[in-house]
Amino acid sequence: MKCIKKLVALTLAAVLALAMLTACDGSSNVPNATEQAEQMVSNINAVRTENGLEALKTNPTATDVAAKMVDLYVKRYQNEITEEEYKTKRNELRNIQVEGKHNYGSMTMDDKVSTENFLKKDAWTKMYDNEKKMYDTEKYSLAFGSRGEYIGAAVKTMSNGKMVAIIVFY
Repeated sequence: MKCIKKLVALTLAAVLALAMLTACDGSSNVPNATEQAEQMVSNINAVRTENGLEALKTNPTATDVAAKMVDLYVKRYQNEITEEEYKTKRNELRNIQVEGKHNYGSMTMDDKVSTENFLKKDAWTKMYDNEKKMYDTEKYSLAFGSRGEYIGAAVKTMSNGKMVAIIVFY
């Protein structure tokens, strides 16, 4: 019996030693917020170009506006600001121009609409197809409107783990 216990202990020690030698680079398969925002823009542009529309250009000012809007959304969600403060500051951000162009809209996505789904091109393709059916014009929506030239996007994970993304169009 003592021999079996020693053999089991030796086997467990060997397994633990091998587990410690297993390499791990510490990286994650989950993209960071910047990569997530870039992925959404890339997916929107892929669907746009596949359907004969020009790709939107990313712009640092538009991206900054989107980042500030995400922060503002999170503050409202966490009751750090009132609804009135939120609307006032959001309108101020909407009034910022990019390369002389006015903001013509924004999209806000949160966990209620599965934000992670919007990291996939398929979600934007479905949205384009659905909006194409809803609107019988060349200007389908914010993401696919023919008047757009610039885009900015930002993604943030809140302290409760929920994700929010905002995309702005100019």
